Formats: sequence, C-alpha cells, structure tokens
Amino acid sequence: MTPLKTPAKASKTPAKSAIKSSKTATGISLAKSVGQALARHRSQTGLTQAKVAGQLGIETETVSRMETGAIAATLSRLEQLAAIYDCPVVSFFQENTEDVEGMARTLAELLKPLPEDERKLLVNFMVEAIKLFRSKRSKRRA
Repeated sequence: MTPLKTPAKASKTPAKSAIKSSKTATGISLAKSVGQALARHRSQTGLTQAKVAGQLGIETETVSRMETGAIAATLSRLEQLAAIYDCPVVSFFQENTEDVEGMARTLAELLKPLPEDERKLLVNFMVEAIKLFRSKRSKRRA
C-alpha cells in the first residue's frame, strides 16, 4: 500500500521556498549596503584594509569580503568597526542618499558626541556656509 500525498504539505513547500528566497535576496542586498558603508567609513578615516584587519586580528581578505558584501559582518564585528571608525553602529545601516532628512540624521549623529560649544560652532558654521551658497546662487541668476 502506497501512502497518499496530502495536498496541504505540497502547497506549503512553494510558500516556504518563496519566503526563503526573499530572505536570501534581502540579506544579500543588506550585506552589500552595509559593506559599502564600511568601505566609506574606512576611507573617510584614512585607514587601509590591512590596517583595519590588523586592528581586528583578521585577514585583509576578510575586511575586503565584508566591504563587498561577500560575507556579512556580525553585530560584534560591527561594534568593533564602529569603535575603530569612531561612529555609531547605526551609521552602517543608513544609506548614503541624496535625501535631506538622511543627511540631517548623519550630521546629527556626527554632532552628538561633541561638546556643546563645538556643536554650536559647527552649526553656526553650516548656517553661514548655507547663506553664502544661497547668495552666490542668487547672484548667478541675476
């Protein structure tokens, strides 16, 4: 006697497969996005992959693979990298976009650890720079 296949089990398999492939695709794009942020932060701090690898006690190839998204950095590794790059871990998950709100969040995160007097000085500098850019733009239009 051969066992009968139940339709319920057969119909769940494609759904599970679709969920798994969706998670995989999302995971890959997240790893690449985080990797790009890691590379950007490393570059901004003027460090080489070799120097970062040395500080972490890992191979340079591993740093490279994290930056390309070939492998995903663990949360503990991201904490170590944030300490090296002197930035919050969350900055690795923020996209480098042209939207003003994203830029404002990035600036806010950069300003947070500074003393109040330095924050005020930098904000005043930005205000004056914006005024200068606006006046140059209005002169070009005239």
